[in-house]
Amino acid sequence: MLWIFLISSFSSIVSADNSTQIISTVGLGEIEFEPDQTVIEVEVLAEGRDKTNLKHHTEQKLNSLKKDITELELLSRTKIIQSNPEHSIYNRKKGARQEKIEQLKFLLTIEILDFDSTKIASAILDLIDIIKANDSSRRRATYNQHYEIGYTVIQGYYTLYASIELQERLLKEAIADSKQKAEILARTINSSIMGIQQIKAEYIGLINYQEEISIIAPQPPTRKIYQEKIEVYYKIN
Repeated sequence: MLWIFLISSFSSIVSADNSTQIISTVGLGEIEFEPDQTVIEVEVLAEGRDKTNLKHHTEQKLNSLKKDITELELLSRTKIIQSNPEHSIYNRKKGARQEKIEQLKFLLTIEILDFDSTKIASAILDLIDIIKANDSSRRRATYNQHYEIGYTVIQGYYTLYASIELQERLLKEAIADSKQKAEILARTINSSIMGIQQIKAEYIGLINYQEEISIIAPQPPTRKIYQEKIEVYYKIN
């Protein structure tokens, strides 16, 4: 069966000067991996009556949240990225009058590396609990306060920190597999490989790999086997 497959992967193209022949083979690369990065995205909504004081109040609350997150023992390497805030104003009814409310809205992206895959689900729950505990919009006692800040976990997913390096390993393996097949084919017609003429590869999804995390009941990352095929054209003499 292998021999039939190899013959079916063979094609011959004669160049304009009738001196160069081309053969092509399909190479297969395979890699096994487990996601090594966790990403949690949190939408932040802060409201208050004065823009300057709202900004100061929001910074204080964020610093408190970030401190609580970085103190989690199971999250040894945590990076928190904050997007640029969007500012808006709206009127809110208070009794018989309207009051102007300043609003800041932005995104916090929490990236977690070097985690224990058997304990990360529990750590994510702890992280979500901390976010909820810092959410002043959930507390009735703060309803009449001048400023409040709310957090909403939008999504979470596992991904690959070193996706480019894994992709390179995958492609090298596929090319090596393709070359081995090409050398066998070349020998059957008493020829030898002179070099690579062209490589055709499909879109490689490993770069943007994501595994969705259930925010309600987080699951540990799943170990995966990923395969990629490429077609390589070789010059032979």
